[in-house]
Amino acid sequence: MIICACDPDTQTPAFAVYAGKHIIYWDCLITRKEHWISQVATIIGRHEPELLVIEAQFIPPSKEGIRRFKSIAELCAARGAIQAIFRLHGINSVLAEPFEWQQSLGGSRCGRDALKRLSQLKASDITGTPIENINTADAICIGDWWAKTQMRIFERELQNAKATKPSKARR
Repeated sequence: MIICACDPDTQTPAFAVYAGKHIIYWDCLITRKEHWISQVATIIGRHEPELLVIEAQFIPPSKEGIRRFKSIAELCAARGAIQAIFRLHGINSVLAEPFEWQQSLGGSRCGRDALKRLSQLKASDITGTPIENINTADAICIGDWWAKTQMRIFERELQNAKATKPSKARR
């Protein structure tokens, strides 16, 4: 199965494509001559993913969450735009909850800065090349986590759904 993992961002979303458990592409989109939104279709056309795995946004239940609400809402809109582009290409999406995939880095309790550094280190290890961009590192780690821990479950559920779907002859 080919999946496209995404760390959404309003300015520089990052993508990582996996064929099974192996990474085959990663990039951080930056608006240059064309807005990054138009670059998403290029990734889809080039790699033909079967599923988008995109990070969900966490709103802290605190004053910090209230303070960051506007930026989080904008991030949710960017995620929605990315999901819509994939859906228009016939590709479904699943959300990767931050507290779930970050467990592969050692958990979310070590703090944001430490997590970002761990993400960069792990992504560099996965790709065999230094990964400086934090969004790119997160997309790579999200994809790696999903391919190694969720893909088999997803494929089994997909098979079960196909097996229990009534055929046209029985309708």
